[in-house]
Formats: sequence, structure tokens, C-alpha cells
Amino acid sequence: MFNQNQIYSIFNQQQIQEQLQQQYHNQQMWKVSDCAKKLDDFLKSAEEIDVQYQQLVFAECCAVLGKHMQR
Repeated sequence: MFNQNQIYSIFNQQQIQEQLQQQYHNQQMWKVSDCAKKLDDFLKSAEEIDVQYQQLVFAECCAVLGKHMQR
């Protein structure tokens, strides 16, 4: 009869778990960086809007934020 514990001893479960956690961490760090870049792009594009339209931009952004907060 084959011992199932022999199968599990082939793989280092702790190492596998650590690798998965590292992959998850790396993925999240990439998303953080991407989000910050998009915010920078947004702010740069907002700077290009004439002063007379900036209030409109602010109102539109508040509407978008409000939609996200309702989720």
C-alpha cells in the first residue's frame, strides 16, 4: 500500500506557501505602483484644464467617487 505522506514529503509545503505569498505581494506592489502612476497622469491632465472649467472637473470627479463609494 502506498503511503500518502510520502507524496507530501516530496514537496516543501512551507516553501510553496512562501512563494505564493511572495507572488501575491509582488502582484499587489505592481498594482500600487500602477495606481500611483494613473493618479499622476490624472493630475497632469487636470492641470491642462482651463481655470474656468476646473469646477466642472471637480464636480465630475466627485460624482465618480460617489459611485465607487456606493459599491
